[in-house]
Amino acid sequence: KFNQVDIMALNASLQIRNVLKSSANKSILEIGAGSGTTPYWCNRLGLGPIQIVDLPHVAVLQAFYLLKVLPDAIVFAAASR
Repeated sequence: KFNQVDIMALNASLQIRNVLKSSANKSILEIGAGSGTTPYWCNRLGLGPIQIVDLPHVAVLQAFYLLKVLPDAIVFAAASR
């Protein structure tokens, strides 16, 4: 079942894939990734590695979400002072 956030994230991921189609390097840096649905869809589309930069408390939630939906992916959250 898809909701509006999933549709918007999938659309963004398809656009990113289109931009990167001629590039050998498919790595992505997302600043302010919200819930993490766009990185999820980028991963599902074969893009990556993906690095997310966000506020520490949001990064923890993103890591939790991504660990749940991508159990085989390497996910970690790091905070700095």
